[in-house]
Amino acid sequence: MDIKLLPANSTCLVDANILLYHIAGTSADSKGFLQRVANEEVQAYLTTIIIAEVLHRQMLIEAAIKGLVTPGKTLNKLKANPRRAFHDQAESGQARVCLLRVS
Repeated sequence: MDIKLLPANSTCLVDANILLYHIAGTSADSKGFLQRVANEEVQAYLTTIIIAEVLHRQMLIEAAIKGLVTPGKTLNKLKANPRRAFHDQAESGQARVCLLRVS
């Protein structure tokens, strides 16, 4: 379903990709949907698994962006040397997700 067509007063479970696209600024649809949630036009829910997936993927992206590992098999590279990035990356990802204010 196209999220732009979601009727007012709908209740839905938000997929991790909606949040990731919004954080990256790559989707006007995700931004518009989350604005509708903020305006209480749509009621949205997240599970702890979805939040964990967002944090995990953000950690991998940030590790590559900061040059801690090269892109490609990022998780394997971080597993091989976990002290290199995990603490710093997880904290910054948590802050971004908390700032989304999705109910």
